[in-house]
Amino acid sequence: SLKENNNGTLLKDLGKTNIHYNAIVTYDNINDDRHKVFIKDKNSIIYDIFKTDELNVVSLHSHVLKWVGKQFKATTYSLDNYIESIEYADKNFFILGVQWHPEHDDDNLLFKRLILEAQKRKDTNK
Repeated sequence: SLKENNNGTLLKDLGKTNIHYNAIVTYDNINDDRHKVFIKDKNSIIYDIFKTDELNVVSLHSHVLKWVGKQFKATTYSLDNYIESIEYADKNFFILGVQWHPEHDDDNLLFKRLILEAQKRKDTNK
């Protein structure tokens, strides 16, 4: 079947059922577009970064992942069970994708980890 042969991702259009479909977001109303996501895999990079089971993220999208590629795993889900983050299954690599806007988080934990990972790789490639 198509699902077993999937080497990438397929997107599903949420269309007008998505509450963010026609949202106009400014810094004044950014918190109106927050929703909870749940980290389902405690053996994941995303859990290691945030050290919690639940996040409240800014999300503005009209597509979701339907299937992830064979080399990836889904680690975070929305309340309506859509995939919200994926990562490469081999933890020797730092490959992480999120379906939200981490630039609107005050803690910058995701960006701090990205910088740390880049620095580690820079130091090992000298």
